[in-house]
Amino acid sequence: MSRQQVAYKIVEEVGGNLLTLFHAGGTRTRIIPRDVWIRAREVWVSDGSGERTYLSGHHVFLERDACEAHLSKFRKRRERLRVVPCVVRVIRPKEHSPAPVMLARWIKIPS
Repeated sequence: MSRQQVAYKIVEEVGGNLLTLFHAGGTRTRIIPRDVWIRAREVWVSDGSGERTYLSGHHVFLERDACEAHLSKFRKRRERLRVVPCVVRVIRPKEHSPAPVMLARWIKIPS
């Protein structure tokens, strides 16, 4: 695997579990296990507008401030959303995104 680096991810916290925001990543469940490397299921998906496609990955930000700014755009479930630090490997920019979102092939959220 390639070099790892710290990043930040927006997650939903429910009953002590961390969940992905919209769909299962590489584990086929929204629950994100801690202290385990998870490989993204890389498939072609559509963005929120339905107009652009991109190769999926774990959505992360390299800067905490940028992640916090993006979090402020959410209205639903806001009280359950958190920014958590994570470790990622094999990252690339999410093209056509107005936010500085990166897509990671591998992610691990430490406990």
